[in-house]
Amino acid sequence: MATQKHVLVLGAGVIGLQTAISLLQSGYNVTVLAKHLPGDISVEYASPWAAAMWRSNALPHEQEIQDWDKESYETWLQECGPLSKSQSSCLRKGITKVPMRLLWTGPHDFIPHGPESLWYALHVQNFRTTSPPELPQGFIHGATHDGIAINTTIYLTSLASTVHALGGQITRVELPTNSGLSGAISHAKSTLRVMGATTSIDLVVNATGLEAYRLLPDASVYPIRGQTVTVKGEAEHITTLFYPEANASITPRIGSGVSVLGSSYEKGNWERTPDDAVTMKILERCKPLAPELLNADGEFAVVSVNVAFRPGRRCGPRLEMEEVVTDAGETVVVCHEYGHAGGGYQNSFGSARKVVALVDKWFRKEQISRARL
Repeated sequence: MATQKHVLVLGAGVIGLQTAISLLQSGYNVTVLAKHLPGDISVEYASPWAAAMWRSNALPHEQEIQDWDKESYETWLQECGPLSKSQSSCLRKGITKVPMRLLWTGPHDFIPHGPESLWYALHVQNFRTTSPPELPQGFIHGATHDGIAINTTIYLTSLASTVHALGGQITRVELPTNSGLSGAISHAKSTLRVMGATTSIDLVVNATGLEAYRLLPDASVYPIRGQTVTVKGEAEHITTLFYPEANASITPRIGSGVSVLGSSYEKGNWERTPDDAVTMKILERCKPLAPELLNADGEFAVVSVNVAFRPGRRCGPRLEMEEVVTDAGETVVVCHEYGHAGGGYQNSFGSARKVVALVDKWFRKEQISRARL
């Protein structure tokens, strides 16, 4: 059944590309259409700008998202093997096993009873709490474990290469947003016909991220502005700092000679221009914890200041089926998959697996209905 079905994925961020791979591995024909593709540099294309390390943002009660995050950690850990920066196969995929440090200045929702109460403390390798004498000045809690750093440029390119290797197609297309999802789907189908597609579209996966705000439109979707600073040098650790008013992070881009310092988390802010005050806060917070990146003057060598928008959504990610009537009056089945906020990388495997399950279930139901006719 599955090999006869053609699925169109809208969006080529980490969510869309991983979902395309999972669908291809499950026997579907897959075409990806997107305005932005791996290698692009745009504030609208969030995936390349992510700080990109494995760190779960799931709260204690968010069991499904916890499961998604565990799956990505276990998958990447298996691919990386022993703790080392020299795993050439992993470097080619853009993932590297790197020591992870977590530091808190005070109480936090993630650690109601201290770092050992992190939901994933029992699921990550070599987890241990940091003793008070080991803590940097100003921090009251800490923990370490084996972490995963992601070079987003390489990782996204690797995902796209895997899509092609599995027989999928990826095409750059800017879909209209002024006629809703129905108009965008009509435009996509027309584009595929012009391109010479020989099979019709049986189902659409909507992995458009923040664009869902305008495309559907979905008023529950909102931007989470993230400002990061790229600096010279690769940090020795992945470090996340939890402050009452904000977080900060240091993530090495292994193999690229730089690290990414971040990040602001500004809900509802559409401002594309970097904020100098935010840049200074990021640099000052990170200085004491990455001395290996400082020059002789005790400063970071800044390569760039970056802004991107995470696709936030009230009530969390949307993964569900919907029938949409296009402008041409045709009913098309859509599987929505968007709203992962800052968790796209660590959510990607589990989210894609759920999409495959939803799509499989839909086609089984369709097959049963036809058999009864």
